[in-house]
Amino acid sequence: MKNKKNKNFIKNVLTIAKGTATGQLILFLASPILSRIYTPEEYGVLAIYTLLISTLSILSTLKLELAMQTEEKDTRSIFIVKVSMIFNIIFSVTLLVIFHSQKELLSKLLKIPIESSGFLYLIPLGVFALGLNRINSSLYIRNKNFNDLKKLFVSNSILMVTIQMALGVLKVIPNSLIIGDAIGRLITNIRAIRGKLTNTKTPKLSFPNVVEVIKEKRKYVFLSTSSEFLFVLVNQSIPFLLILFYSPILAGYYTFGLKIVNAPMVLIGKSISQVYISEIRTETKRYSKINNLFNQIVKRLIVTAILPYSLLFFFGPEIFSVIFGSEWSYSGELMSIMSILFFVEIIVYPLTVTLEVLEKQNFLFIWQLSRGITTIAAFSVLNLLEVKVELTLFVVSLLLVIFYVIVFVYIKKVITSKEEHIEAT
Repeated sequence: MKNKKNKNFIKNVLTIAKGTATGQLILFLASPILSRIYTPEEYGVLAIYTLLISTLSILSTLKLELAMQTEEKDTRSIFIVKVSMIFNIIFSVTLLVIFHSQKELLSKLLKIPIESSGFLYLIPLGVFALGLNRINSSLYIRNKNFNDLKKLFVSNSILMVTIQMALGVLKVIPNSLIIGDAIGRLITNIRAIRGKLTNTKTPKLSFPNVVEVIKEKRKYVFLSTSSEFLFVLVNQSIPFLLILFYSPILAGYYTFGLKIVNAPMVLIGKSISQVYISEIRTETKRYSKINNLFNQIVKRLIVTAILPYSLLFFFGPEIFSVIFGSEWSYSGELMSIMSILFFVEIIVYPLTVTLEVLEKQNFLFIWQLSRGITTIAAFSVLNLLEVKVELTLFVVSLLLVIFYVIVFVYIKKVITSKEEHIEAT
């Protein structure tokens, strides 16, 4: 029975990983064609758009799509999803109003000509579509429909690329690259969610009922949302701090390397985290099972990650030089310096969702906030001491490793103490 569960877990992780990898492969294979249709300037605007919707969409659903995972009754979980949808709509419309009224100011801040600022109107649409994607993913995870989740990833990439190519060839409207992204995400996710929220008898969507959900799930609404937002900001802060304290060129080397190294981290981490949520959400009263699953995932991640990150640590510059050309050797050196952090991060971060499911968001928020403050403080102090960038990144990475060790120990302690308490009673 235990072996069967283990096999199912691995199978489900591989299913999601295949979907994510296939979606990314479609985008990769389409890039030689799209790069001949669109200019580097248009790709630069797309990068700004992608960064903004990825960050802002964290706020759009208030993490209620995760909160509904802990509900035993489907009627209650669907009602929470509906509340999440309402906030997604309100937030996106509010963004549209702000972007319209502050278009000139935002154009100056983003260093974009006013004539190219039409893409700002597409950001609220992209935020809404990405919020909808979060909701769809959570519904699939709750019901363990991992094959449907895989299809969602793949169809999303296919539709986005198709629209981008068609609009690019026709050249009828500006911002075609971004329109393809936004419309592709929107159509795919509207099709996916259609009918899912109407087949269940749920409480009336009245103001008192909505307020009740916000009060009941306030840890998700305020702390989980803030924690994820802080995580994104901390990860984005290192390139910014490199620009601020060193140079844009160094930030470019770091960002290029991070994009390459992050690919397996996102693929493996996201896949395991999503399946892990589906497994532990029904076991919140059986901590021995959560503990066993936690231990198994840690072992598998260590076995999976030890070889590639060891190679990165010892041969980072050589690997980058051979694959990407000698001019990118320095990116490999920077990634080699950060490899210990990446190794620890790929093991620990997917498991931090345990604290959210067990409603320990207070600790998670303080942990994320402390990581951010420590990162900024370390860069500032080391810059005042005129420390070289290589040593700065090494020190920062070690500090962040300590933070990951702390959260790992805390998660283990929470699960173990709960298990011992239940056994004692």
